[in-house]
Amino acid sequence: MGFIKRKHRPEYAAVQREWAMWGKQMEKTLPGYGEQNEALHWMVRILTGVRVLYCLFYLIMTFVYGMEKTNAVMTLLGPFIFYGWYMLMLRESPVLTVLMLIGRGASIVWGGVSLLQMSWWLPFPLVFMLVMAAAIEFIEAVFCIYMLFNPLARHTIRLNRAFARGMRVQVPDEGLE
Repeated sequence: MGFIKRKHRPEYAAVQREWAMWGKQMEKTLPGYGEQNEALHWMVRILTGVRVLYCLFYLIMTFVYGMEKTNAVMTLLGPFIFYGWYMLMLRESPVLTVLMLIGRGASIVWGGVSLLQMSWWLPFPLVFMLVMAAAIEFIEAVFCIYMLFNPLARHTIRLNRAFARGMRVQVPDEGLE
């Protein structure tokens, strides 16, 4: 049959229709669900976009200052990893959110320690880059706290998790025929 793009597969369209119908049903049952779900997804997109911009800036600094290339490659992989992690957080248990919060906190501390250990003559773009990374991680930590302690966000994630589990049980391994 050849290569079919994911969006053109019949399974993808059926699952998207199910999600849309379920979202409309939940909006009738729980006013504010759709708005909250959309807000959470937009926040994930914004955080991913900011992380991509940071990675591009980091890549430029890597080449300008001759820094280690492996760090640049790992930084380029970061937005993809974090996007997947955030999307998983929106549909799974709060344990993932707590792990992300711990990771963000540790990263802020390690970044601050590395900033304090640098020379006084360090070029200002590198200092800006480290401060920007700490700011991004702080915003991500606040987002995790919001997801953990906001009742509507918690309930939205709980509903997403329940529906995702129902979809996994409902669809056979062979896919839709």
